[in-house]
Amino acid sequence: MSKWSGWRQIISEEVKAKNFLQQPTIRRTMCPSQGQLPRKYHRHLTGLSSKPMKKYGWDEPAFGGVPLNTSGYSQMSLQSIWHLHNIEQLTDPLQCEHIVHIGTGVGSLIALMKNAGHTGRHTCVDLPEVHEVTRKYLEGVSDLDGVDFITLSQLAGIEADLMVATFSMNEMPILDRNRIENNMDNFKHFYIQHNMNFDGVDNRIYFDQLVQRLPNFNVRGFDDPVYPNHPIILGTRNL
Repeated sequence: MSKWSGWRQIISEEVKAKNFLQQPTIRRTMCPSQGQLPRKYHRHLTGLSSKPMKKYGWDEPAFGGVPLNTSGYSQMSLQSIWHLHNIEQLTDPLQCEHIVHIGTGVGSLIALMKNAGHTGRHTCVDLPEVHEVTRKYLEGVSDLDGVDFITLSQLAGIEADLMVATFSMNEMPILDRNRIENNMDNFKHFYIQHNMNFDGVDNRIYFDQLVQRLPNFNVRGFDDPVYPNHPIILGTRNL
């Protein structure tokens, strides 16, 4: 049984609070602030020649009690800007007509994209309890225009320009991961970041093997220079 099985009911209660992003389980699983990590991301992003902070940055609201560091950004927003910068190696995320988010969490990536001018569709694939967190956050800082919410059982057959799975697919039981893998050929591009172990699964081995099972994709990867031992995988479907 996944750890998420025990967290779901807790999240459904925590989201009712005004400062829901400060509640223990939501903060730990979706809105962390890990020591110096936010400052490290901010320093790295501001030093990049492509200036992702200028393209995707915003005056981040403190809605929901989001923990902001001295740069005025939360860790989740800084990591979302980092993801968008990396996705540009595959495609322009702001030009994607449809993006599937596996494990949407708070919804920071969607909010930042909307703020930067994205007008396409977003399909959020997550647990119903997490959907409530995403809805509340997006209603508070952005909007829900073009945002759909589904569970993993509804993913089959859905096509998209881009699939994003950051610290999500790596926390699923293998049977749930198989549902995503079975739909991979319906995505033009994918972007994954994962941790090394979760619930007894060696994610390094799992994702190395997953790449071998995706012959229709050109895949490359690298370790996160700011957050070592959290590899990033980028894939583009062969024409």
